[in-house]
Amino acid sequence: MTLSLDKGITIFCSTRPSGSNWLLPSYILYPLGEQLCFNLSSNGIRLIPILIKVKSHSIDSIEDILDTSYSYWKIYACKEIVIVLDGLDEVPKNAFLDYVTRINEFSNKFPSISIFFSCRKLFYSHFKLNENFRNFDVYDLVPLQNDQIENHIEAILKNKKTNFKNYIQQHNLQHFLYDPFYLTQLIELYRDSANDKKLPKNKPDIFDYIIERSFYSATKRKLSDGSILNQKKARYNLSIKKMALALQILGLNLLLFI
Repeated sequence: MTLSLDKGITIFCSTRPSGSNWLLPSYILYPLGEQLCFNLSSNGIRLIPILIKVKSHSIDSIEDILDTSYSYWKIYACKEIVIVLDGLDEVPKNAFLDYVTRINEFSNKFPSISIFFSCRKLFYSHFKLNENFRNFDVYDLVPLQNDQIENHIEAILKNKKTNFKNYIQQHNLQHFLYDPFYLTQLIELYRDSANDKKLPKNKPDIFDYIIERSFYSATKRKLSDGSILNQKKARYNLSIKKMALALQILGLNLLLFI
């Protein structure tokens, strides 16, 4: 089975619940965990989806999380419960394999409970997750197709669809549309822009916009040392530029720091 999403994402699935042929949508343009849970709960089959944001619970066991935040889970049959672990790659690298062990321990203890989790391929390859999750099915996610892109643009922009497509073609940005991350970012940018002249016209402008937007949405977030992200914004921007230069000099698409 192939799915459309950021092509750097992989989904793992343990025992699949009955009727789950509809469980994973043909393409995903919204937060993965939320969309999986929505599909689970809206198709007329008695399933209880439980979404766990791994980033917020990276030091807790799955059973402890369920007992603390979802105490009702024990009143249902195990075969009705589906655990969706969103973002395994959000676990700190020094605790990553420990969390993998916790998933396996929970799966072995409750074999009838279905478990989904997502992970970026960089982590999948580095930590050899195919060896750690031998009892899980693996689904690779592929780029969007043209009809999916068209449908999503029309659903969000409606009467602005034609102007948006003209803007994309004029600046030769079509290749960005096949990646859901860039597609949604460009659509939001265009939808919220009051002046077409302020829209990014090339790759560097788009990257600058996305980085700036990421900083803006997290300016109040505290880092592990207690400092505020906004206070270190200039330093992070400089680090990003240094990395971009290093990639260009080395002729690489990524640097592996895991």
